[in-house]
Amino acid sequence: MTRYVALTLSILLLPLMAAGGRRTPDRMLQATEAQRGWVAAIDQRRARLQAPDGARQSFRVRRGERWLSLSEFANGWIAAGVRLGKSGVDLSLVANFGHGARRLRQPAQEERSIRTRPTPIVSPSGLHGIAWLEGDSPTRLAVRAAAFEEGSFDAVATVSPAGVGGQAGLSAAVLADGSWLLVWSRFDGRDDEIFWSKRSPEGRWSRARRLAANNSVPDITPWLLPHGDGALVAWSRMTDEYEVVTARFANGGWTSPRPLGGQGTLSPTFRRLRDRDLLLVRNAWPAAWTAFSFDQNGEPTEFAVVPEESGRPPVVRAGGGSSLAFEWPGRRARTPLLWEPVQ
Repeated sequence: MTRYVALTLSILLLPLMAAGGRRTPDRMLQATEAQRGWVAAIDQRRARLQAPDGARQSFRVRRGERWLSLSEFANGWIAAGVRLGKSGVDLSLVANFGHGARRLRQPAQEERSIRTRPTPIVSPSGLHGIAWLEGDSPTRLAVRAAAFEEGSFDAVATVSPAGVGGQAGLSAAVLADGSWLLVWSRFDGRDDEIFWSKRSPEGRWSRARRLAANNSVPDITPWLLPHGDGALVAWSRMTDEYEVVTARFANGGWTSPRPLGGQGTLSPTFRRLRDRDLLLVRNAWPAAWTAFSFDQNGEPTEFAVVPEESGRPPVVRAGGGSSLAFEWPGRRARTPLLWEPVQ
């Protein structure tokens, strides 16, 4: 079984654990771009959202659901996940547009048994659409997307059809000109490569193509963040070990990838908090999480390392002044980030 199949099945089987009556561990989800700063604490029965100003909201977790992401916009939020149903794995979407949480009807579906990796396409102004992976097996998943208008999803577009191998690791961003950017990993017959496509403000998708030059090592788990007129992307690339690399989208193209974090770094995720663009990466050994801070030109300027054995991703909390801290599920104590300059 390939690495991709193993990763995909692990995600798809998580709802089965919940459906079997076993209590799932508490999870905390934080939006990439904080508007009000909602954080969702999720267990097997309920998702409880809280903002720094004390506002609270919640919604019920259904049997067999696994919540994967939380996204914010000016007047609300959307939580996205998957649910094991009678016909396979479907998308689960709950949104609040300022009038209470409600479940959204998922986009029109073909006769497929798997839908996974729901990726809301949002900007501060609102929910623009959603992208996801869909197919009849973990190794035959296409990248699909649909716009969200007037309270429902429009016709479904195929951004990248199912190919010879798998597709995974989907991430999305809305750029300053209103276009959408998607990145994901795709098996090309030898290894995983990062692919991308851009949707114009008029709704036309570009041909899916490699983000960087072809190589003979796996490139996986890309994550996007809008930045200035373009975007930043980070992913894990296998050399001797996995290491995080970054690139910037500007003037219609990508800069050359460059390593950030060193050997044994993986699971990159972006956060924007207090007008700071942060990249969180996991250090395999010694076990820790590292945060990198970027300037207006997309250059890393500072980093902070926090030892952590569990491997769970932290939530970034704002403290007094300009201070930031890490918080993990089930712990009251927060660990402040002590910054050092990037050399």
